[in-house]
Amino acid sequence: MMQLTLVLGSINAAHDLERRLRMPVPQFAPTSGPARRVLEAPLLKSHGSSASEQGGPTTPSPVDGDGPETATGQLSGDELVAAEEPFTPIPPPPSKAGADVGQNPTREPSRRFMGSLIGAFGVILALSLIWVAVGQLGNRAAPSPTSTVPIVLTVSTAKDFDPVVDGGSSHENARLIGRILDSSARSAWTTERYRGDPRLGGLKPGVGVVLDLGKPMTVSGVTVVLGGEGTSIELRVPAEDATEAPMRSHTQWRTVVSAEKASGSTNLTPAEPVTTRFLLLYLTSLPPVDGGYFQGSISALEVRG
Repeated sequence: MMQLTLVLGSINAAHDLERRLRMPVPQFAPTSGPARRVLEAPLLKSHGSSASEQGGPTTPSPVDGDGPETATGQLSGDELVAAEEPFTPIPPPPSKAGADVGQNPTREPSRRFMGSLIGAFGVILALSLIWVAVGQLGNRAAPSPTSTVPIVLTVSTAKDFDPVVDGGSSHENARLIGRILDSSARSAWTTERYRGDPRLGGLKPGVGVVLDLGKPMTVSGVTVVLGGEGTSIELRVPAEDATEAPMRSHTQWRTVVSAEKASGSTNLTPAEPVTTRFLLLYLTSLPPVDGGYFQGSISALEVRG
């Protein structure tokens, strides 16, 4: 009786005892599965303990009404809150990596920018190295041409040139010919004085000096220092192979280079070097001097190999 009083309370329920003992355990319908399991556990334990204490069956029966009821007809306050509120699982704490991204959303773009910058720098560096390597290979493949220093050739002898066949006297100030080789700019070999016409007075095609190099040499050019203003001069070589200088006529020589109205230091450089032993410096027009006369002169010369 004491257990029954605890279950049924202080009211007189003898007439309704059998129905109450057979009353089924109320079925709750929470909104989610976990909440239903939480709510059913304490109710089953409560009713099970009561039934086991009485030793009677625990056959359930439906209960009318909107809210769930216990064996006494009402649920406790905690059970009502659990029945009405849905179960919401607690999410796991965020990982460290996720928290970092959430706290600093610009870090990932910054990393991408730095990666792109490093990549661009690497490409520029590689292109620079390739450029330098190609330049070095180009320099090795195409070596610069070696500059040749002209060699000054020695003139063995010099002789005046004034053929009789050409209208000359066979002498053109022969006594002054040594001045052409004395390396002094103050002394000079000069032609005779011709009157009325710079082209040797119209008497002959020209006069000059024959240079003997002693043996056949490759000549790239000759530099002469001329006196006056307006000398026309030619550099000639024998027209045919010769062991002696041709002295009979100017026609035995061919012109390789010429200069018109020259003065001072004058370079006579042929288009191609020539191989010869003899050279002829042939003056065809002379500069004016005092008294309406014309006279040419050479104070120095240099033959280059």
